[in-house]
Amino acid sequence: LLSKGTKDILAFAFRLAAAEIYLKDHTGFIMMDDPMVDMDDKRRPATAQLLKDFSNNCQVIVFTCHSSHFELLAGSGE
Repeated sequence: LLSKGTKDILAFAFRLAAAEIYLKDHTGFIMMDDPMVDMDDKRRPATAQLLKDFSNNCQVIVFTCHSSHFELLAGSGE
């Protein structure tokens, strides 16, 4: 009986883990459509940091229509 926010962050973590396993020793990218849209304000900065860390080894493409999410991912929203 997880909350929607907990389910969202768990699903996000599973997606990153699966991508990391799948792309191990290969080049590639992940693409996400607004992965932070349903997360609360406390989870968004940590999620953005995880995406930034993941992007050190793999190209990450994120679509969003939220300027605050862009700011977090671009680094100026910390």
